[in-house]
Amino acid sequence: EMHALELVNIDGHKFDVFVTPPGGGSPIRPTMVAIQDVYSRKLLAWRIDLSETAVLTRLAFADLFAKFGIETSFVNP
Repeated sequence: EMHALELVNIDGHKFDVFVTPPGGGSPIRPTMVAIQDVYSRKLLAWRIDLSETAVLTRLAFADLFAKFGIETSFVNP
C-alpha cells in the first residue's frame, strides 16, 4: 500500500573509528545523520559532522528536499 517517499526515517550514528580532521589536529569520531526511505530502504540524504545537532538534521532534510522535492499529494487543501 505504500510508495516511495511516502514515509522517511531519520537516524544518527556515531562511527566506531577515529579519523584525523583534514586540517590536522587530534583524532575525532564523526557522526552521520541519514534519512532513509521506509518503502525502498534506500538512503536518500546524509550529512557527517562532529556531533548530532539540529543544524545537521536540518541540512540533511534540505538535501532531501533539494533532490526529491516535497511530497504534496497527501496534503489536504
